[in-house]
Amino acid sequence: QSFARVAFKGAKMGDALRIDAMTVEALDGNKINAAGTVGNVPALQNVDLTLSGATPDVKKLMSSLAMKTDTLPKGLQAVKMTTEVKGNADKLSFVSNIGAMNATIEAAGTMTQALQTPQLGDLTLRVKHPNFEQLAKEFSPNFKSSVTMRKDMDVYAAFKQDGKIYTLSGLKAQLGQADLSGDMKFDMSGAKPFISGALQSGDLPLGEVLGVKAKDKNTVKAQRSNSGGGMRWSRDPINVAWMNAFDADLKLNAKSLTYGTWNLTKPHMAFTLKNGTLDLTDLRSGLYGGTMAMTGKVVAPAQAGQALSLSGKTDLTGVSLGIVYRLV
Repeated sequence: QSFARVAFKGAKMGDALRIDAMTVEALDGNKINAAGTVGNVPALQNVDLTLSGATPDVKKLMSSLAMKTDTLPKGLQAVKMTTEVKGNADKLSFVSNIGAMNATIEAAGTMTQALQTPQLGDLTLRVKHPNFEQLAKEFSPNFKSSVTMRKDMDVYAAFKQDGKIYTLSGLKAQLGQADLSGDMKFDMSGAKPFISGALQSGDLPLGEVLGVKAKDKNTVKAQRSNSGGGMRWSRDPINVAWMNAFDADLKLNAKSLTYGTWNLTKPHMAFTLKNGTLDLTDLRSGLYGGTMAMTGKVVAPAQAGQALSLSGKTDLTGVSLGIVYRLV
């Protein structure tokens, strides 16, 4: 590594260190700054430091350190970070701010046993971006949404780690025009990830949040007309590989849930996913002037391309079938 600038101003007195200003800047633009004091460097006591760093190309930097970058977003390049650290080795408190792809990540918490096996605690995370759709496209280029989702994203949660189990509590998320709150747990200790939680929402445009644009009624009608009155179904197999990628136990309550032309009012949903079997244990909601109650099960095939196994039961009361027909 070649350096364009290395500068230090401060003093070392015994085990104590005072940094008035320190800068290390490489020729490729990577830069680290530091300032503050450490009362006892070997014992890591009385720490009060501010650290900052920046890189014009984080993927290039990671590659130089033999770190994999193939799963990172294509648009990820410049990254900036600032961290304030205070306390002693037995308990250090920190506040960090990371900026990349027009997004900011704010993290605050504590680190114990810094000189033995560091453990994080009391961690809170907040991720903000001025355009939810834009950020989603960075991770999924085929993400399709509408102008209503080109608004702020703001996600906050308290984070706890217990081995390979990660818990998000007090989750509050604003995703464009959608809002979510609740608690989530990600258990990575088993053969496959297990996701569990309970979420609440106001008006939830599900297709917009997932980036899946449902066909509008005019497109569907045109397909009916062009096929002589019958719907033209795709012969391509449905990709359900995701059903074997993880297990889940999730609940959702919302003021409304929309997907394409479907509009569910005050839906309550509960489902589990285990070893490729999706079990919709409870779905109750208002639907076009009436109510709907549904249970069902979807079993993914053992091999790609094989047939799905579907079963279910739906009870409709007072639903306007005329509206349903016009919409589909």
